[in-house]
Amino acid sequence: MKKLVLSIISLMLLCSIFVGCANNSNKDTPQIGENNKNEEYKDQTTTPENPDQPYVPDGPNNPGDQENNVDPGHPEDPTDPENPSEPDPLPKVGTEVGDRFADLTLTTLSGEEINTADLRGKIVVFNVWATWCPPCKAELPDFNIIASEYADDVVIIAAHSYDSGMYSMPDYVESNFKDTKIIFAYDTADSKGYQAAGGIGYVPQTAIFDQDGIILYSDSGMLEYDTLVDIINANLDKNSEAESPTDPVEPDPLPEVGTKVGDRFADLSLTTLSGEEINTADLRGKIIVFNVWATWCPPCKAELPDFNIIASEYADDVVIIAAHLYDNYASNMPSYVATNFPDTKIIFAYDYNDQGYLAAGGIGYVPQTAIIDQNGVIIYSDSGALTYDFLVEIIEKNK
Repeated sequence: MKKLVLSIISLMLLCSIFVGCANNSNKDTPQIGENNKNEEYKDQTTTPENPDQPYVPDGPNNPGDQENNVDPGHPEDPTDPENPSEPDPLPKVGTEVGDRFADLTLTTLSGEEINTADLRGKIVVFNVWATWCPPCKAELPDFNIIASEYADDVVIIAAHSYDSGMYSMPDYVESNFKDTKIIFAYDTADSKGYQAAGGIGYVPQTAIFDQDGIILYSDSGMLEYDTLVDIINANLDKNSEAESPTDPVEPDPLPEVGTKVGDRFADLSLTTLSGEEINTADLRGKIIVFNVWATWCPPCKAELPDFNIIASEYADDVVIIAAHLYDNYASNMPSYVATNFPDTKIIFAYDYNDQGYLAAGGIGYVPQTAIIDQNGVIIYSDSGALTYDFLVEIIEKNK
């Protein structure tokens, strides 16, 4: 009986072992549905490692965080190495039109330092001149007018050449341009300003450069008002202010310099009887009677008393200049004036080199008179003595 029981128990143990082995051998076998589930995930894979499904980045045709996506290589991409956002470099420093004007530091007449680079945003007229140079002094009055008319857009620097003449600049400027907007300065000891303006041996030498420091004009010789205005207006950017009702009205350009009625009277610098310098351009706004005479000329002396009366009666509106011919008799003028016109309002002066005589249209006779209106335009020019009534008639018509 015991043997039978033992046999039954042994058989039951063998069956249990068999069943356990069978279960363990089936643990790694995919269950029904598991393989389909993996295939489903495989079809949705979007990584570059999947050769059957290329990688598509988020973008216009693929959902995702589109706001943070940038199409590589797009022209508007700020990080695109082929489309840098850096500004174009300025031209090289030079002296020709189109070059960049050198950055200069100069000392002004008042002792301050000025650097041309600090003037970016405005057109700069950079002029090198000298007190001993007649053409230099002749163009300064036009510079003075430009400096006032274009004060918001243009800076004019008049740098005296580095020579002995610069020591007389303070007195000259004080006498002729006391309230000017021109920046008078001294060129450096090594003439850096002159060289930067393209100077090759002559004065005046002028360079004009734009708001970015690029040279628009560079040449030697005297510049006239009309030329300056043309260069400035051609390069002045006022588009943003074109509709502004506060824009200044630009004056009509003056006529060409000449000696006939309707021409513009030349800007002359004369030395007065008292030794002061006077420039006809500084008298704009008044009628000028410009008379060339001589102490040896009877008709000249005959008309001076009428000039004297006019100078007093029309003192607020008229300036009378009596310029003596520069001849051997010019030395007689001081005593003649002291004797006959001690308290006159006439400005007696010397006509060095006959520049005034030629400007008034002289062709060989005295007296020679030109009458100029408030804008510097000639309204009368002829030789011969003038009467009081004739003068009054012209003045009254043009006041």
